[in-house]
Amino acid sequence: LLESQAFQFFMGSLILANAITMGLETDMPSWFGWPYIEHAFLIIFTIELGLRIYVSGRSFIDSSHPDIVWNLFDSFIVALGLIDELVSVVLSKSTGGVAT
Repeated sequence: LLESQAFQFFMGSLILANAITMGLETDMPSWFGWPYIEHAFLIIFTIELGLRIYVSGRSFIDSSHPDIVWNLFDSFIVALGLIDELVSVVLSKSTGGVAT
């Protein structure tokens, strides 16, 4: 399933939609719906990465894996998104301190 052309096309379309969304968000930063859309993209990309790790097992990070560079890149990008979300949640709940 993950290697099928249809799934690859779907994920590529989501990546393109995410890029377009980021551009639109830059032009209309005050729209209330951006956080919901960003969360949806992050959830989908996290699930897709999790499925690929589950299916590939340890070979996901094996240097002999044909997609090692993409696997590491995708992992890095998703990790940044998750860290950004975590930091946003922590800072929004903080009371006082440097961030406020």
